[in-house]
Amino acid sequence: MQGMIRIFGGFLLVALAGCASHPTTSKAPVAAEPEIAKLLKIPAAAPILLVERVSFTYGERPVELRRGFCLTEHHHYHNTLS
Repeated sequence: MQGMIRIFGGFLLVALAGCASHPTTSKAPVAAEPEIAKLLKIPAAAPILLVERVSFTYGERPVELRRGFCLTEHHHYHNTLS
């Protein structure tokens, strides 16, 4: 896995690439893969929420991919767009 990796409050964020204009976001429940489970200190295949965001330039070229892995037992995902 390449890119920036940050872990904070039960949320693992992997960000790749650079500047962006408009994003699209999707969310789905998934089973934690072994590498992600180890980083989050949970059992492999534990249920987590995957939040993926792709941002595009004004020319519709994808320039950023973010994948967030959320533990939802004690946390929830909230996103405010402006």
